Amino acid sequence: MELLKKCLENVLTVLNKSLYYAVMDKLQSDIVGFALSCLTDKQRRRYVMYLNGATLTQIAEKEQISVVTVHLAIKSIKKKIKSRLEHLKTT
Repeated sequence: MELLKKCLENVLTVLNKSLYYAVMDKLQSDIVGFALSCLTDKQRRRYVMYLNGATLTQIAEKEQISVVTVHLAIKSIKKKIKSRLEHLKTT
């Protein structure tokens, strides 16, 4: 009986951890979605490329714009997202 109790406790521990990670993944996904929802399609496309590891030069080539324009766009996007997330903290 003690062995069964120990096994059940272990199963519950694993399930609780799984549930915790599932909830945290969902929250993180919701927060990212909330943050990206304030962006235009163009901004979102450029920022997703940036987040996926594309260099400013690669983004510039793909978007057929200058590297400086990409740099300024990413800087503006970060500011916009920061503002959006700060607004979330205050509500």
